[in-house]
Amino acid sequence: PAPVEPKPIPDLDDDKWYEIANEIYERVTDMHAGDLHFNTGPSGATMFKQRVDIADSFVDAYLVKDWESLMEGYVKSMAPRTRLAERFGEGEGGYNMSEQFRKVKESYASQISALDQKISAGDAKLVKQRDKLVKKQASDLRDLQIMRDRLLNMTQEPSWMNPENRGILSALRAARSWNIATMLSNVLISSIPDLARTITYHGAGNFVKAFTRSAFSRELRRLNMPKSDMAKMASAMERTSAYRLSMISEVEDGITYTRADKYAHMVADRVVTISGMKHWNSMQKTIAGHLIGDKIANHLLKGTGRSELKALGFTDGMYDEAVKQAKKFAYDDDGLMNLNLEQWESRQLVEMMEAAAIKEADKLVVTPGVGDKPLFMTTEMGRTLGQFKSFIIAATNKMTLPLLQEKGIRPWVEILAQVGLGAAVYQLREQIAGREPSDDPKTVMIAAVENTGIAGYGLELMKMGKAVTGLDPLGKEEDSKFYARGPWGTLLGPSA
Repeated sequence: PAPVEPKPIPDLDDDKWYEIANEIYERVTDMHAGDLHFNTGPSGATMFKQRVDIADSFVDAYLVKDWESLMEGYVKSMAPRTRLAERFGEGEGGYNMSEQFRKVKESYASQISALDQKISAGDAKLVKQRDKLVKKQASDLRDLQIMRDRLLNMTQEPSWMNPENRGILSALRAARSWNIATMLSNVLISSIPDLARTITYHGAGNFVKAFTRSAFSRELRRLNMPKSDMAKMASAMERTSAYRLSMISEVEDGITYTRADKYAHMVADRVVTISGMKHWNSMQKTIAGHLIGDKIANHLLKGTGRSELKALGFTDGMYDEAVKQAKKFAYDDDGLMNLNLEQWESRQLVEMMEAAAIKEADKLVVTPGVGDKPLFMTTEMGRTLGQFKSFIIAATNKMTLPLLQEKGIRPWVEILAQVGLGAAVYQLREQIAGREPSDDPKTVMIAAVENTGIAGYGLELMKMGKAVTGLDPLGKEEDSKFYARGPWGTLLGPSA
């Protein structure tokens, strides 16, 4: 038979072709706004039926070939959706918290409707109250949406994804990576005071045992994994994605848009790896996991600590069952108790213990969470201007305020230990820089407090006040915890 003549290519403008391409893509992948490539709807068989064979060379520039980036993206996409779906219902409406948004709207709608009826009846004085309520509704919904999107790692504004804005987006991300490469070379030394919190919470003897097996153990060197299940969970995110450092430094998870962005991210990653900060953070979280597991195991074996576990989400029934499981499976692992969670018979209890390990480790080794950042740092510009400031916010919430609220001698011991280590860091940094350390007690104390972060917002506000007024009550011009900076860097972030 005669060959069939191909249909002529229609004369369409670029916008129409773009619309057609998007329609085909969405039809094949069944993806929705905000989804990563791991959340495709069709099953594998369906995907193969709808597959379009394209030469690898044609799409080579668009493929992500780094398996670590792919796995990290998978974890950041699927894990939070799974947890939110467990809590708020299955399906897209579950992890998007649709029902919770509906309840908030209905709650405000009933109040606004009642005010509208009174206003219609002639009570004009309630107009301001109604307007205030409408603004409060919008604010609450915005806050809820931002927190949900942060949990789902969907904080990118859609407008930034437009081709004309990707250059700006890449420049902002590259600037943050550059700041890491040039300003965090001595961050490992600056982090030494962080050890004081772990030591004073669990005792120097237990700390030495946990430190020895976390830093020098045969298991760590050969398998890069501790034996304790609690230590594994506490350090998992640090081992796989350097979670603490990424939250403090506002570094992206490897998704790049230009060649400059790609290489800036790579350089920043190499710098923090060479500096030892990745291993330091994972080691700290591993130590914390060992100590947390030991403390919980001892509580359960003695029948104590019920209030502490209830504060972590355990019910009385869960606590009683955990006591039985601990007495049955926990064992002494060379001086530290191991809960031996792998043998526990209740999956729910295991997950609760794992969540407790992560939560307590993030508190001991101060790690910013999604709720520790102001709303303006949801935007790309805000993240650039507020780079490195999230540690101060998290330190205030997780260290300074709890220290002020805690009774007894332990918080004072921690403060003294942190200040002592902070002073030692000051001496060490001055010697490394080739400067003679000051013997003025005021200078040493100011530097020691800056190195700890225990001053929280207070020190940061004083720095900003100095940048605006030129009057520095501390007599210094640099932030000693993470990076050196001048007045503009204090106000507008390190990129300034």
